[in-house]
Amino acid sequence: MRRIILVALAAAGLLLPGCSSPPTAPSQLQHPAGLPVGVPVGPPGTQASGVMRLGLTEDIADAPALLGWQMGFFGRNLGKVTLEPALFSSTAAEVAALQHGLLDAAYLDPVAALQVWQTAPGGLIKIVAGAASGGAELVVAPQITSPALLQGRKLAAPAGGAQQAAADYWLRQHGLPALTATEASTSSDAGLLREFRSGKIAGGWELPPLDVQMAEAGGRVLVNEASLWPGGRFATKVLVVTQRFLSANPLAVSGLLKGQLQAEQFIAHDPISAKAAIGQRLTAMGNSLPAGILTQSFAQLTFTENPLPTSLLAEAQHAAAAGLLRPVSNLDGIYDLGPLNQLLKTLNPRVRGSSPWRRTRSDLGFYCPRSFFRVRFVHVVAPWLLARTDPAIRALSKTGRPAPDPGACAATPGRCVRRVPPLLR
Repeated sequence: MRRIILVALAAAGLLLPGCSSPPTAPSQLQHPAGLPVGVPVGPPGTQASGVMRLGLTEDIADAPALLGWQMGFFGRNLGKVTLEPALFSSTAAEVAALQHGLLDAAYLDPVAALQVWQTAPGGLIKIVAGAASGGAELVVAPQITSPALLQGRKLAAPAGGAQQAAADYWLRQHGLPALTATEASTSSDAGLLREFRSGKIAGGWELPPLDVQMAEAGGRVLVNEASLWPGGRFATKVLVVTQRFLSANPLAVSGLLKGQLQAEQFIAHDPISAKAAIGQRLTAMGNSLPAGILTQSFAQLTFTENPLPTSLLAEAQHAAAAGLLRPVSNLDGIYDLGPLNQLLKTLNPRVRGSSPWRRTRSDLGFYCPRSFFRVRFVHVVAPWLLARTDPAIRALSKTGRPAPDPGACAATPGRCVRRVPPLLR
């Protein structure tokens, strides 16, 4: 289930009556069936034992988290710390769990993270890394070709998050009434898609895969949010950790971060396998997606540990204008990037003194790109193995030419046959 906001974009700015749905109770914290929860993972190590309760949602923007869990990257780096993944069907439920002390870390919508930071005593959380950038689009009915045609029409956006803030900002720029929280309801993605197909709503400002599904259903992409940002980069998901857990378990937080970096590298170097793993995970959650939808959804997102602080400040200001946050002038207090920067310097000392995101990822210690096997194995290792096992190859002369085959030379005087395997030709 997901919370959405529906508004009538009337020329006079008339607000529809209604009331906001209460946030989902933290008791709705879910664990996917079939996977052990609360079982120690990872090899024995020097890290303190304990439990890390990690919140994540069913969004493709959470792909690094889903892969880190599914592929065991988190478990291998947490040592004796027990990983307890907690799956949520909405950001509102995830926020409620954080505020009630039911989570130690979570992958969150950036505006939701700022809401938790502003409303909880002492800040409660710190952003320790980014997770995803981009992806959001405004998809509308095919007959809507300009902002002016949205007058009097209904739109949908996830309530209280970055997409609502972005939609509100864009609508105001085009002289249209902003989205408000006075008309809220709950609906599944499938339900929202049905409403779009039936014409009950004119469109929605959504993340993948819902925006892709709406476009597949005949919708028109009126706005790709990336076009509104310098370089097309803006924060879509961030990783937050409670200050209490960060202070008590810094090694576990570093292990979590390294697992995310490995998941990002897996996506970058083997996207086909990564998409297949995410597809399996979503299917196990009851949210199966066609391969084409999954591929297009991945193409719209960039997975990065960079929290994109400049864009996050702008998103905070848009959210404040929409009434979702208190006004902010800087976000210095919400970050603790020390563990991430230290990890990146440890993994690649060449980045010392430079931006922590300017480094190669070949030294993360878990994955060799296919080019390694193509260059090193095919051209170096394979010939060496053949030379050790094939008598004809072992008889190669110092000039690199095969030694004559005596039988062939005897049968055909003045002519010898070379026995050269295909790999060496």
